[in-house]
Amino acid sequence: MANSSKDPLWQAVVSEETHRFPAMKDDIETICTRCHAPMGNTQAKKDGLTTYTISQMRLDPLGKDGISCATCHQIDPQNLGTQTSYNGGYKIDTTRVIYGPYQNPLTQPMINFVNFRTQYSPHVNNSELCATCHTLFTPYFDDNNQIAGYFSEQTPYIEK
Repeated sequence: MANSSKDPLWQAVVSEETHRFPAMKDDIETICTRCHAPMGNTQAKKDGLTTYTISQMRLDPLGKDGISCATCHQIDPQNLGTQTSYNGGYKIDTTRVIYGPYQNPLTQPMINFVNFRTQYSPHVNNSELCATCHTLFTPYFDDNNQIAGYFSEQTPYIEK
């Protein structure tokens, strides 16, 4: 997952889509980097940016790192498994909480080394966590570059 932002197939697909729909370039790339470069995309959002493009990602150390353990372990469980969580609709807050599968974790090492407070949450063992990025509905456009509908590009979670 650390190479998700460097994946040449993904970059080629995004490049083709933005070539076909140049007016939608920033929107397409921002949606795609939510899951392929979530650390950079999330930080850009926290910094007040409305887009996070491939060009921005390539210049950003967080973006180039793809997906880290801390990314998924910071995802708040509140909307997981719902339609709002799909397409990278995960929620990460700024409280520096990192969720884990152990009920009585040693908290001090995480605080000392990376300034995260560990907290038990069973959601890190559930498929709903992965579904936030691995359930993807992609818009398709009409001849006027308007969204004509959505197709299920990747839906293993809801196919269960």
